[in-house]
Amino acid sequence: WHLLTHTSGIKKKSGFNYLPTLEELTTQKFKIINESIEPLKHEYSNLNYALLGLIIEKKTNLSFKDYMHSYVFKPLRMENSKIGSKEELSTQLIDHYQYFGLFPIKSEQLNFASSSIPAGFISSSASDLGNYLQLNLAGGKFDKVELIEATLLQSMHTVWDKGDFGYAMGWKQGKYNNYKFYQHLGSTANSYSGIFFIPDRRLGFVLLSNSNSIDFAESIAEGVLNILTEGEQKKASKFEFFLRIGVMLGYLWVIVDFLMKLVKSIKNSLSLTRKNAIINLSVCIAKLIALIIKFPM
Repeated sequence: WHLLTHTSGIKKKSGFNYLPTLEELTTQKFKIINESIEPLKHEYSNLNYALLGLIIEKKTNLSFKDYMHSYVFKPLRMENSKIGSKEELSTQLIDHYQYFGLFPIKSEQLNFASSSIPAGFISSSASDLGNYLQLNLAGGKFDKVELIEATLLQSMHTVWDKGDFGYAMGWKQGKYNNYKFYQHLGSTANSYSGIFFIPDRRLGFVLLSNSNSIDFAESIAEGVLNILTEGEQKKASKFEFFLRIGVMLGYLWVIVDFLMKLVKSIKNSLSLTRKNAIINLSVCIAKLIALIIKFPM
């Protein structure tokens, strides 16, 4: 219960900078809690879910991957939901992108770590997650078959502090246009996911994006929430659009400024010895290449 509600006392950074493999968690080499908080104070940490994955493996004698396939994906007919390495999922995953200014650039997922699987990096689709939402909206039933007891599901939807806003078991509870809703978000450098449901309206939705953003994805989610709760429609924020333009203009200014300094450096090199002039120009050119190629990466 403490691990599911993130009230275990494990700090966020314990599962953020480095998440150990499930095998490492079974040894004494890994120090789980280097700086703890008071139990019953909520602080989200990926390490909580890594430990839950380990508990599942120890209690079932199955790998977390096999357990999820047999007891979650298969009964919910989540045929596009898989756990595996980037290579294993290469034919399933679409291309991902990061923005440099206004330009989308194809981007590899660098930290596709198998150790993070209990806390994230499960590959899925909107239709599959729609089946998962049906389970949560139908009291634990899918296709009229009870897969989880209604009372147990209700406890999973109950926030630990009993307030209108708080964290339940894997769900963050809030209010939107006076409707209670539950959500869970996730993101990497080049992806964004969000899953939402509104119990009183028996409606939910999934938002999946093959790029990440500061504001765009949240604006889409807010727009859909407005529609589903009969709220007032708002125009999407343009903050990120202008931010991207600002980043691009700032980068171009840095390039122009550096080129002016490079020209000045070339003029100064004329008064240096040939050896020093070559060294000076080589350093300047290396900096320019780094600025043009490495900085955007």
